[in-house]
Amino acid sequence: MFQQRANGKKPLPPAEVKGLILTLLSAAALTAALVCLICDYFTSEGLSWSWIVTASLAAAWLLALPCLTARKQLLQKTLVMASILPFPLLALLAFLLETPVVFTLGSRVSLIVIAGAWAIYGIFRRCRGRLWRAAGFALLVLIPAAIAITHAVAQFLPLIRADLASDLFHSGITLILSAICFCLDCLTRHPRGSENPLKPFSPRTDRFGIPCRTGGAEQRARRSLARKSFCQAFFKKLAGPGRSPGGVRGGALAGP
Repeated sequence: MFQQRANGKKPLPPAEVKGLILTLLSAAALTAALVCLICDYFTSEGLSWSWIVTASLAAAWLLALPCLTARKQLLQKTLVMASILPFPLLALLAFLLETPVVFTLGSRVSLIVIAGAWAIYGIFRRCRGRLWRAAGFALLVLIPAAIAITHAVAQFLPLIRADLASDLFHSGITLILSAICFCLDCLTRHPRGSENPLKPFSPRTDRFGIPCRTGGAEQRARRSLARKSFCQAFFKKLAGPGRSPGGVRGGALAGP
C-alpha cells in the first residue's frame, strides 16, 4: 500500500513509472531514427549513414529494455542483453561500412569486456556487504583485461604497439589502488564477537547513541537523561548489591 500524498493523490507504482519511462524512451528513439532517415534521404538521395544511427538507437533501446521491464535480477538480465547485443551490431556495422575489421576487432574486444564484466559482477555478488574488498578484486580483474585489449588492438592496427613498460606502469598503479582497497576493507570490517576499535563514532550518532540530527532542545534533554542514567548505573555498581546509589556517598562519608 502506498501512502497518500498531502493533496490526496497516490503516487504511481514503480511498474507504471517504468512503463511511462519506456514509452517516452521508445518515442524519443523512434523520432530520432525517423528524423535521421528523412534527412539522409533528402540530402544524399538515398540511405547511407542513417542506417548506422538507426541500428545504434535500436541497440540502445534493447539494452535499456531489461532495466525497465524486469522485476527481479535486473542487473543480471541487463548483463545478458549486453553480452548478446554487441555481435549483431558489429556485424551490421561491418556490412554497412564494408570494413570487416570492425567485426573481427570489435568482437575480440567485446569478448574480453564481457568476460571482465561478468567476473566483476560475480565478485560483487560474492562479497556482499564488503564493498572495499569487492573493489580490490575488481581492480585485479581489470589488469589482465586491459593488457588483453591492448594486445588485441595491436594485432589488427599496426599503428598501435603493445608496450611492456606501459603495461607494467598501468598494472602497478592498479595494484596500488587494489592494495588500498584491501587495507580499507581490513580497517572497516567487524570481527565476529568483538568491536572494531579503529572504527570511529558514527556521524549520525554521538557517544551516547543519540542522533546528531535531533533538534537542539530535544537533543540536550536526551543527553541529560543519558548522563543521568549513566551516573545512576555507575553508582549502583559501585555501591554493590543491597545498597542504594545515594547510600554510597552518604555511607562513604559517615563510615560503617
